[in-house]
Amino acid sequence: MLVLESGNPPSYSLNIRAVMNANLLYSPKAIHQSWITSLLSNTLNNADIDSSIKVNKYLKDDVRNSIKAELSKSPTENTLHVFRKRAAVFGHNAPKQVIYTTRRPYVPEPPAKWEELDLAKDEENNKIFLDNAYEQILKGSFIFIQKTSAFNPDDVFEVSSIDTHPRNAYGISAKSTVITTKDKGWWNKNNKNLGTLRRYVVHAQSEELSLAEIPIETPVSGLTVELSSLYQDLKKGKPVVISGERSDLAGVFVSEIKSLENVKTVSGRTVLTFNTKLEYSYIRKSVTINANIAEATHGETVREVLGSGNATQTFQKFVLKQPPLTFVSAATPSGGQSTLEIRVNNLLWHEVSSFYGRGPTERIYITRQDDKGKTTVMFGDGKNGARLPTGQENVRAIYRKGIGDKGFIKS
Repeated sequence: MLVLESGNPPSYSLNIRAVMNANLLYSPKAIHQSWITSLLSNTLNNADIDSSIKVNKYLKDDVRNSIKAELSKSPTENTLHVFRKRAAVFGHNAPKQVIYTTRRPYVPEPPAKWEELDLAKDEENNKIFLDNAYEQILKGSFIFIQKTSAFNPDDVFEVSSIDTHPRNAYGISAKSTVITTKDKGWWNKNNKNLGTLRRYVVHAQSEELSLAEIPIETPVSGLTVELSSLYQDLKKGKPVVISGERSDLAGVFVSEIKSLENVKTVSGRTVLTFNTKLEYSYIRKSVTINANIAEATHGETVREVLGSGNATQTFQKFVLKQPPLTFVSAATPSGGQSTLEIRVNNLLWHEVSSFYGRGPTERIYITRQDDKGKTTVMFGDGKNGARLPTGQENVRAIYRKGIGDKGFIKS
């Protein structure tokens, strides 16, 4: 298989024989887990990683996918469970036995004594008889025996087997669910009566909950940025564009260009070091970093609030504040396509050439330009095209400006 770097087309042609020879010389190999483990546990320069990939004859996409799979795994083996059922042990409500002293003539009988019942013969250290039938408790789930007010992890047990059947003990006859615990017992073998067991509370019917990631709210700023995964195609000295919403000015999106001073991989994630500190501080979730910068057509992206919709108005209009609107080449009858995007209540509406023949619920608009290059956006009347829904500053636009003379850079 012949691998060519994207964005750098070869200046020569390849025939079928050359491609076949390349397949023989470079056949990709499976990635060893030890190699991935080493990459995740060390700090390496991207140049060293590239050399190792070539020596081992790995594919870059395979490496990237393997790293993503490892990083997506839970960092620990801990799991979170919730117990949906609360129960008591069988016999928790059994009355104590009454003990009378021997009656002697002419001596008043002393009061009776109440003593705890002896444990039934079928009680075992790894079996728990519950006070009722609980069909929702399953094998392989967990139970927690609450013995005091504090939580003790040693009192969490895995259910090895479970059964439900009638039981007759401690003067009580009822259905009971019997749980056999795995590996360890749940009560002290020195217990000789029911007194200790009757105060225990059994939390059962465990359900595993998904662990949510903790969001990182720290703004992106300074000299370095840690990426979410491995990006080994980024090179030292190359320019990148950092874009995002400023953390100090809500709703303001900016971009800046930085040169990469260093590119390294730490624990499987690429860390970028810029030549100078970022000029702005960005909200983390809004940040995008674009590499492989190339020349582009005229136009600067503008995010603009056009105004508020009013459902009582027909053919409501708005004027773009920053003309002229940029058009780009496209396979259309006119050969061009507008860069304007209109969203109302965060829903994308579509530009059409005319309202004629359009339905009353179609989310559409038309645009018209005057001699000064100002663009007016017009919406429907509820018969030909939908009216704008009423809202507070719910009509927003994203477009590019600066085509023609306006796009020239000042010298």
